[in-house]
Amino acid sequence: MEVPRPAYGFEFGEPPKDIRSSYDVVVIGLGGLGAAALYWVARKQKAGEVSVLGLEQYDLFHHRGGSQDHSRIIRLAQSAPWYTKIAPHMYFALLPRVAWKTVEDEAGIELVHRTGGLVFGPKDNKDLDDYARAMAVNEVPFDDLTAEEAMKRWPQLTLTPNYRVLYQADAGIVNPRLANSTHITLARKRGAHVLDQTKVTEIIPIGKEGAKVVTSKGEFTCKRLIICAGPWTNHCLKPFGLEVPIKTTKEQITYWATPNLREFSPSRFPVWISVEEKDCYYGFPVYGEVGTKAGVHIGGKEVDPDTRGFEPDVDLLNNIEAYMAKTMPGARSMLPSTLPGTPILTDTFLTFNCNPVGPRLYTKTCLYANTLDDDLIVDTLPNFPQVSLTVGCTCKEAFLV
Repeated sequence: MEVPRPAYGFEFGEPPKDIRSSYDVVVIGLGGLGAAALYWVARKQKAGEVSVLGLEQYDLFHHRGGSQDHSRIIRLAQSAPWYTKIAPHMYFALLPRVAWKTVEDEAGIELVHRTGGLVFGPKDNKDLDDYARAMAVNEVPFDDLTAEEAMKRWPQLTLTPNYRVLYQADAGIVNPRLANSTHITLARKRGAHVLDQTKVTEIIPIGKEGAKVVTSKGEFTCKRLIICAGPWTNHCLKPFGLEVPIKTTKEQITYWATPNLREFSPSRFPVWISVEEKDCYYGFPVYGEVGTKAGVHIGGKEVDPDTRGFEPDVDLLNNIEAYMAKTMPGARSMLPSTLPGTPILTDTFLTFNCNPVGPRLYTKTCLYANTLDDDLIVDTLPNFPQVSLTVGCTCKEAFLV
């Protein structure tokens, strides 16, 4: 059974009264990338330059894809120099015309929360060299720490001496739930039309000049088509004789009701990524829920996006809980009274600390739609320059969400 989406206090389901049959631009898929595309196209609509329609096959803000929940990591620390080069233009406030800052200023809503970010793992893990090199060649400042130095700065961590820790102060959190809603709301204010619960059944290319999009709610022609369909991308590409190798996996995150709220608050504990020998883990301070959040990166099984279930994977859950118990035990249970400002533990707290499992709030699933090399695709289709495609951002390119 699908997890019900939270109420937002308003409904997008009513179709626009002035819906038309022809648009300059149609956007298919209104998750993180699709909602952003709709907004940026609609910014031109205010001046009467372009008309745009956004289509979503489910209700807006649904839980079937990869753009739900409270938080995504946004960071300059990337494993390849070209990602580190473009990341600042998404959110680094010191640059002009920064994407997220533009949206925040128009909406009056804070969407990006700076926490700083850690990337750590065994010293001999070459991924750490890639992260450090990508930041160095792009002149991004960062700290290269030993495990001892890192634990002095963040006593919440428990690391072995053979660990290397990279810290970059400009990393943080994007709230995808607020961000998607904000993008769509601002786009509609600028004149964009939005149809949810509208399934695309057929796409008919009109030479190189446009396309006809056949849906469950009517047919629409457009001069430009933008496909942001995530796991459903290849369904949209069939009419163009194309297929992108995409691996769709069911992933999951877990929240724990840590009693150490102050120690794991965003002002005291950063977002983090841990690159281990077999797995990669990631997590957040207390944000969105009254608890910490973590998951195994690309640890899930391959699924069909139309038939996949929503039940958590027990093996993944055991994996992340074992990792958290070893590396950040206070994220799940009571920390020793070694942190500045921490009260002396009472007998009640000491009893609580003896619980090796800790209180689990909940585990929820989502989908990754990754290319075979885990790289993001943003391009026009061969022989169809009027059609743009983006897919693959549920991996390390999440700063574009």
